[in-house]
Amino acid sequence: MNRKQITWLALIGVLFATATAQAEPELYFISPHSGQVLSSPVTVKFGLSGFGVAPAGIDKANTGHHHLLIDTGLPVMDL
Repeated sequence: MNRKQITWLALIGVLFATATAQAEPELYFISPHSGQVLSSPVTVKFGLSGFGVAPAGIDKANTGHHHLLIDTGLPVMDL
């Protein structure tokens, strides 16, 4: 293999790695803001990147759904 072929193979490898790399999923709150004092009713807005949203029970790659629990403990789950 000559130098030009090696350079092209390296470039193709970098492009492939960049194209197939996925960012870590991130879920974040848009509102309310941290420390904000609220009264009822409250609207909660989420942001999501690197992942999709699907209803519970839908089996689709790279998706999920979220639960927001306010002023309560975690539910008991049978494993």
